[in-house]
Amino acid sequence: MIIKFDHITYVASREQRETLTASRKGLMFQENDLANLDIKAALMQYPQEGHDLYFYDDVIPTEYIFYDRVGKETSVSIRDGIVHGSYFDKEGAIDFLTGIFGRKVESLDEVIRCNMKGILDRKDYWLELRPGDCKLSPFLDGKGYGTIAVITNVPFHIVPYDGECTAHDTLCVNNKLLDICFTRSDSVDVIFEIVMVEQESGK
Repeated sequence: MIIKFDHITYVASREQRETLTASRKGLMFQENDLANLDIKAALMQYPQEGHDLYFYDDVIPTEYIFYDRVGKETSVSIRDGIVHGSYFDKEGAIDFLTGIFGRKVESLDEVIRCNMKGILDRKDYWLELRPGDCKLSPFLDGKGYGTIAVITNVPFHIVPYDGECTAHDTLCVNNKLLDICFTRSDSVDVIFEIVMVEQESGK
Protein backbone atom coordinates (compact mmCIF):
# COMPACT_ATOMS: atom_id res chain seq x y z
CA MET A 1 0.00 0.00 0.00
CA ILE A 2 1.27 3.47 -0.91
CA ILE A 3 1.45 5.49 2.28
CA LYS A 4 3.20 8.61 1.01
CA PHE A 5 4.25 10.40 -2.15
CA ASP A 6 7.90 11.25 -1.56
CA HIS A 7 9.43 13.16 -4.49
CA ILE A 8 10.18 13.47 -8.17
CA THR A 9 13.77 13.51 -9.39
CA TYR A 10 15.44 16.07 -11.59
CA VAL A 11 18.64 14.80 -13.18
CA ALA A 12 21.53 16.97 -14.35
CA SER A 13 25.29 16.73 -14.76
CA ARG A 14 27.66 17.55 -11.93
CA GLU A 15 28.94 20.42 -14.07
CA GLN A 16 25.55 22.11 -13.62
CA ARG A 17 25.27 21.47 -9.88
CA GLU A 18 26.41 24.87 -8.62
CA THR A 19 24.32 26.76 -11.17
CA LEU A 20 21.14 24.81 -10.44
CA THR A 21 21.44 24.90 -6.65
CA ALA A 22 22.78 28.44 -6.12
CA SER A 23 19.41 30.20 -6.25
CA ARG A 24 17.22 27.37 -4.98
CA LYS A 25 15.49 27.65 -1.63
CA GLY A 26 14.01 25.00 0.63
CA LEU A 27 17.00 22.64 0.79
CA MET A 28 16.15 19.85 3.25
CA PHE A 29 19.41 17.91 3.02
CA GLN A 30 22.22 17.04 0.64
CA GLU A 31 24.63 14.15 0.26
CA ASN A 32 27.59 13.94 -2.09
CA ASP A 33 29.26 10.89 -3.58
CA LEU A 34 26.45 8.46 -2.82
CA ALA A 35 27.12 5.04 -4.30
CA ASN A 36 24.75 3.95 -7.05
CA LEU A 37 22.86 0.78 -6.24
CA ASP A 38 23.64 -2.17 -8.50
CA ILE A 39 19.95 -2.45 -9.36
CA LYS A 40 20.12 0.94 -11.12
CA ALA A 41 22.62 -0.17 -13.77
CA ALA A 42 20.12 -1.82 -16.13
CA LEU A 43 17.93 1.30 -16.09
CA MET A 44 20.69 3.78 -16.93
CA GLN A 45 22.06 4.85 -20.29
CA TYR A 46 25.48 5.44 -18.75
CA PRO A 47 25.97 3.25 -15.66
CA GLN A 48 28.39 4.90 -13.25
CA GLU A 49 29.53 4.52 -9.68
CA GLY A 50 27.95 7.43 -7.83
CA HIS A 51 25.89 10.60 -7.70
CA ASP A 52 25.19 13.71 -5.63
CA LEU A 53 21.76 14.33 -4.11
CA TYR A 54 20.07 17.60 -3.12
CA PHE A 55 16.54 17.34 -1.72
CA TYR A 56 14.25 20.39 -1.88
CA ASP A 57 10.86 20.96 -0.28
CA ASP A 58 8.93 22.50 -3.16
CA VAL A 59 5.35 22.54 -4.47
CA ILE A 60 6.27 19.01 -5.50
CA PRO A 61 9.20 17.74 -3.38
CA THR A 62 12.14 17.43 -5.74
CA GLU A 63 15.34 15.44 -5.47
CA TYR A 64 18.09 16.83 -7.68
CA ILE A 65 20.44 14.05 -8.78
CA PHE A 66 23.80 14.93 -10.32
CA TYR A 67 25.83 12.41 -12.34
CA ASP A 68 29.12 12.76 -14.18
CA ARG A 69 27.26 11.93 -17.38
CA VAL A 70 23.57 12.17 -18.22
CA GLY A 71 21.47 10.79 -21.04
CA LYS A 72 18.97 12.27 -23.45
CA GLU A 73 16.36 14.69 -22.13
CA THR A 74 13.06 13.30 -20.89
CA SER A 75 9.61 14.46 -21.96
CA VAL A 76 8.38 14.70 -18.36
CA SER A 77 7.52 18.16 -17.02
CA ILE A 78 5.80 19.91 -14.12
CA ARG A 79 3.15 22.50 -14.89
CA ASP A 80 0.70 24.05 -12.44
CA GLY A 81 1.80 21.61 -9.76
CA ILE A 82 0.97 18.56 -11.91
CA VAL A 83 3.47 16.04 -13.27
CA HIS A 84 2.96 15.64 -17.02
CA GLY A 85 4.22 12.66 -18.99
CA SER A 86 3.39 10.45 -21.96
CA TYR A 87 2.15 6.98 -22.69
CA PHE A 88 2.64 4.78 -25.74
CA ASP A 89 0.00 2.13 -25.09
CA LYS A 90 -3.03 3.20 -23.08
CA GLU A 91 -4.01 -0.23 -21.80
CA GLY A 92 -0.43 -0.97 -20.76
CA ALA A 93 -0.11 2.40 -19.05
CA ILE A 94 -3.31 1.97 -17.05
CA ASP A 95 -2.32 -1.56 -16.05
CA PHE A 96 1.13 -0.35 -14.93
CA LEU A 97 -0.17 2.56 -12.84
CA THR A 98 -2.99 0.47 -11.35
CA GLY A 99 -0.39 -2.04 -10.16
CA ILE A 100 1.17 0.75 -8.11
CA PHE A 101 -1.73 3.02 -7.12
CA GLY A 102 -4.78 0.77 -7.35
CA ARG A 103 -8.12 2.41 -8.09
CA LYS A 104 -6.77 5.97 -8.16
CA VAL A 105 -6.11 5.72 -11.91
CA GLU A 106 -8.74 7.10 -14.29
CA SER A 107 -9.07 7.51 -18.04
CA LEU A 108 -10.51 10.76 -19.39
CA ASP A 109 -10.68 10.49 -23.18
CA GLU A 110 -7.00 10.47 -24.22
CA VAL A 111 -5.72 11.54 -20.81
CA ILE A 112 -4.75 9.09 -18.06
CA ARG A 113 -4.96 10.77 -14.67
CA CYS A 114 -3.61 9.35 -11.44
CA ASN A 115 -3.67 10.72 -7.90
CA MET A 116 -0.36 9.59 -6.39
CA LYS A 117 -1.43 10.67 -2.89
CA GLY A 118 -0.72 8.13 -0.17
CA ILE A 119 -2.78 7.53 2.93
CA LEU A 120 -0.56 9.84 5.03
CA ASP A 121 -0.36 12.72 2.54
CA ARG A 122 -2.31 15.89 3.27
CA LYS A 123 -2.47 17.02 -0.35
CA ASP A 124 -3.03 15.53 -3.79
CA TYR A 125 -0.15 14.80 -6.15
CA TRP A 126 -1.38 14.40 -9.71
CA LEU A 127 0.19 12.62 -12.66
CA GLU A 128 -1.30 13.17 -16.11
CA LEU A 129 -0.25 11.17 -19.15
CA ARG A 130 -1.05 11.94 -22.77
CA PRO A 131 -0.30 9.98 -25.95
CA GLY A 132 3.35 10.05 -27.00
CA ASP A 133 4.78 9.97 -30.50
CA CYS A 134 6.86 6.83 -30.20
CA LYS A 135 7.64 3.85 -27.98
CA LEU A 136 9.11 4.96 -24.70
CA SER A 137 12.42 4.00 -23.12
CA PRO A 138 12.76 5.85 -19.82
CA PHE A 139 16.09 5.81 -17.99
CA LEU A 140 17.09 6.84 -14.47
CA ASP A 141 19.81 9.15 -15.83
CA GLY A 142 17.71 10.93 -18.46
CA LYS A 143 18.21 14.69 -18.23
CA GLY A 144 15.37 16.55 -16.50
CA TYR A 145 12.37 15.25 -14.57
CA GLY A 146 11.71 11.55 -14.71
CA THR A 147 11.59 9.24 -11.68
CA ILE A 148 8.78 9.41 -9.14
CA ALA A 149 9.41 7.98 -5.66
CA VAL A 150 6.64 6.74 -3.38
CA ILE A 151 6.84 5.15 0.06
CA THR A 152 5.12 1.88 0.85
CA ASN A 153 4.67 -0.12 4.02
CA VAL A 154 5.13 -3.51 2.33
CA PRO A 155 7.72 -4.80 -0.16
CA PHE A 156 6.73 -4.20 -3.79
CA HIS A 157 7.00 -7.11 -6.23
CA ILE A 158 4.53 -6.43 -9.06
CA VAL A 159 6.16 -6.95 -12.47
CA PRO A 160 4.34 -5.14 -15.32
CA TYR A 161 3.62 -7.29 -18.35
CA ASP A 162 5.49 -4.87 -20.63
CA GLY A 163 8.31 -3.85 -18.32
CA GLU A 164 10.22 -4.87 -15.25
CA CYS A 165 10.56 -4.55 -11.51
CA THR A 166 14.13 -4.71 -10.24
CA ALA A 167 15.42 -6.64 -7.27
CA HIS A 168 15.43 -4.87 -3.92
CA ASP A 169 18.47 -3.20 -2.40
CA THR A 170 19.21 -1.12 0.68
CA LEU A 171 20.57 2.42 0.77
CA CYS A 172 21.17 4.81 3.67
CA VAL A 173 19.94 8.32 2.86
CA ASN A 174 19.59 11.12 5.41
CA ASN A 175 20.28 8.61 8.22
CA LYS A 176 17.48 6.28 7.16
CA LEU A 177 17.83 2.77 5.79
CA LEU A 178 15.69 2.46 2.69
CA ASP A 179 14.62 -0.72 0.94
CA ILE A 180 14.41 0.32 -2.71
CA CYS A 181 13.31 -1.15 -6.00
CA PHE A 182 12.51 0.41 -9.37
CA THR A 183 9.72 -0.44 -11.78
CA ARG A 184 9.16 0.70 -15.34
CA SER A 185 6.90 -0.02 -18.28
CA ASP A 186 7.46 0.34 -22.03
CA SER A 187 4.08 2.10 -22.09
CA VAL A 188 4.99 5.05 -19.83
CA ASP A 189 7.87 7.57 -19.83
CA VAL A 190 8.12 7.64 -16.02
CA ILE A 191 10.07 5.23 -13.82
CA PHE A 192 8.84 4.64 -10.28
CA GLU A 193 11.09 4.19 -7.27
CA ILE A 194 9.29 2.18 -4.59
CA VAL A 195 10.74 2.84 -1.14
CA MET A 196 10.14 1.12 2.17
CA VAL A 197 11.76 2.75 5.22
CA GLU A 198 13.37 0.01 7.29
CA GLN A 199 14.78 1.80 10.33
CA GLU A 200 17.00 4.68 11.34
CA SER A 201 20.67 4.05 10.71
CA GLY A 202 22.57 2.98 13.80
CA LYS A 203 19.54 1.77 15.74
